[in-house]
Amino acid sequence: MLIKLCICGAVQTCYIDGSHKAVLDMAGFLLAYCHQKGIEKIYGFTCSHKPVTDTLEKFGFKKPEKTAIIFEKHL
Repeated sequence: MLIKLCICGAVQTCYIDGSHKAVLDMAGFLLAYCHQKGIEKIYGFTCSHKPVTDTLEKFGFKKPEKTAIIFEKHL
């Protein structure tokens, strides 16, 4: 997992995916780490896969009101 620290008191994660337990462990670690460091906001990126989003919502993460459009190019 990559954590990118921002000066604005927030962290941004790389893509979050995996089993229920993996997401549970990651979210628990992020919350503990951020609390210890005084970080107030976590931005996480994931697919719209219900087991993953349900797990994150149990930790208080909320889906954004807007969804960003991601561009890709097949090589």
